[in-house]
Amino acid sequence: MSIDAERREGPAENKLEIRLRAASVAYPQRGVPEGAWQDNQQRLLSPAAASRRSTRRLLLVAAAVVVTLVIGGGAVLLGGPGGRLAGPPASGSDPFAVAIRDGKPVLLEKVAIGGTITRHEAVLSSMDGKGVSLCDRYVSSGGSAGGCTSREENADQPSVAFDWLSGTMGSGSLRGVLGGVDKRVARVDIWMANGDRVVATLKPAGDGAGDRLFAHTASASSPRPHSLVAYGPDDEVLQTVDLESRFGLGWLTPVSPCTAADPAAGTWPPPGSGTADASIRIGSSTASVGGGSSYDPTCVTLHRSALAGWTFTSADTLVVLVAPPTVTVRLTDPSGTVSELKVAPSTGSPFRGVVFRGLSPAVLKHAQLQARYAGQVLDTVDLGVSSSSSSPAATP
Repeated sequence: MSIDAERREGPAENKLEIRLRAASVAYPQRGVPEGAWQDNQQRLLSPAAASRRSTRRLLLVAAAVVVTLVIGGGAVLLGGPGGRLAGPPASGSDPFAVAIRDGKPVLLEKVAIGGTITRHEAVLSSMDGKGVSLCDRYVSSGGSAGGCTSREENADQPSVAFDWLSGTMGSGSLRGVLGGVDKRVARVDIWMANGDRVVATLKPAGDGAGDRLFAHTASASSPRPHSLVAYGPDDEVLQTVDLESRFGLGWLTPVSPCTAADPAAGTWPPPGSGTADASIRIGSSTASVGGGSSYDPTCVTLHRSALAGWTFTSADTLVVLVAPPTVTVRLTDPSGTVSELKVAPSTGSPFRGVVFRGLSPAVLKHAQLQARYAGQVLDTVDLGVSSSSSSPAATP
């Protein structure tokens, strides 16, 4: 496995050269001749050079070397939210330098990359004189590579707990998340694409504000991070983040079970549950929902919210898929709660499902769905199903 420090924090709107030039200023550990960018670009993109390139790449000592290998490997070093880049340090030195960092560097994790134990370190740093950025580096005996991400523009709003967030792809060989949360956060869950939950280790940033940092890096062939959930001290959900929505298509392995030839990433209900009126094949962004005698399987788009998708498998049976951390789904009408059911996990996916049966047209006409966690409403949607409806409700 190799790492070329591909950094994803938003849409790739800035030019690659601008980003990598900024990175080379941020890590000026090794001198580079003038015009090296153009020389390396021409040399590494030529067919002759491509045939000579080694398939094994070590961690990189300087960002100028990152430029060389990143272009050759087709990777991209992305900027902050909306494509912004924090920019070079105001002092023109390493973002880990004492003069511009806010607190001591934090060891977030140790990972094996290319057979070498690698330290993943991070620090809050005043990169551009306009705010504090979260900077990280992967360090091994072969060198180091890293980058910085800007603080979220709306980080001071109560709805935002992840003040810094970025993702690492490493030319496709890795999937990793790096984040910084504010002092309200007591726990961060990292939900993986196969349904596993990893509780992040939060490390004090040392900035005096109570911010804490976390990271999770693994091979791209392993289960990939799917979503993040930040909780407060009373177990209330402060913020959830769908990572493919944040980092773009390609973050997860694309699987479309609505296409007959494609396998499903997950299935619901779980074996032995006794649920015979619904059968769901779950993919990365769609699900095929079948069941009942008069309704054909429906392809449901999985939306980036707690209520991920729903459809009918018969005139009075409603199937709902939810995303973490939803625990129950409540169905209401103007008179109050009609039913509230606990969701059941799927196999091989973080999505969970529930089936409402025996629903009357009168209820469905003004029904509302609520995704809930520990009494907290995470998401709501009005069904608004006509009493004359005889076909599956349109997916949201």
